[in-house]
Amino acid sequence: MRATTQRLRIHDELKLKAVEMPNIYDRISTGQLAIIKGRRAVYLYYASYGGGSGPLWAVEGVRVQFTSKKDIFYREALCRKVSPSVIELELEGGEVVSIPLEAIFRYDQFHLDADERFDFESDDIILTGD
Repeated sequence: MRATTQRLRIHDELKLKAVEMPNIYDRISTGQLAIIKGRRAVYLYYASYGGGSGPLWAVEGVRVQFTSKKDIFYREALCRKVSPSVIELELEGGEVVSIPLEAIFRYDQFHLDADERFDFESDDIILTGD
């Protein structure tokens, strides 16, 4: 009985926290700049893939795999630089390409082991104007 009461209390506290902390994804759109755990980032879009859904951020210094609207095969890259309209990626082999945000189709870290991923929560995000 006591464990059930504790679970209910924790559940109520989480619901209250969710109400107090508005969802930033209701207020932002593609191109929004932010600082996430000390790194510059730009919001791409809210994705819904077959295995899950969530917000996609390009974060400087983070390894990713991506596809573009013209290239359907995954490519691995390191995000070098972000801006409100373009991300700069260093591909395997050292080639650096600039890709407009609207040309990004898929963008994720699913190819990395869990301990290699750059994980963060919504409260790690500080929205910026530049």
